[in-house]
Amino acid sequence: MISGVGGLALALAVAIATPAAAAEIIASCYGPESPNATSSGEPFSWTCHTRDGFCTAAHRTLPFGTFVRLVNPDNGRTIVVRINDRGPFHRDKRTHLYDREIDLTDGACDRLKFSRLGPLQLEVLPGKPWIPKHGDMGF
Repeated sequence: MISGVGGLALALAVAIATPAAAAEIIASCYGPESPNATSSGEPFSWTCHTRDGFCTAAHRTLPFGTFVRLVNPDNGRTIVVRINDRGPFHRDKRTHLYDREIDLTDGACDRLKFSRLGPLQLEVLPGKPWIPKHGDMGF
């Protein structure tokens, strides 16, 4: 049994470092009205040709720079993307609730062999979010 302040700190460190279990979510690919710049200020890229080499994605609540692993359950293909934008903001016409969890660039969708809309497995990876400093990404 872990006890005391040191034990609590150790338990919290283990909990923070342990990745969350994968969850099934509904994902989509960016639509044709995609922005020139992302909410983080990075230039928008349809492909995965960012300076750090990662495909990027939009999520409404995850911090910018968070890495997530996505798995296409139809074919087992996997990709790690970096969150650098906010969205998707599409709502179900009947319930008016947000009905999509993440928006992917075309490059990420191509690598996953993913159609425009459907289920994916999402796992938030442990670690401190990576946020580019001014000039790191060419902006």
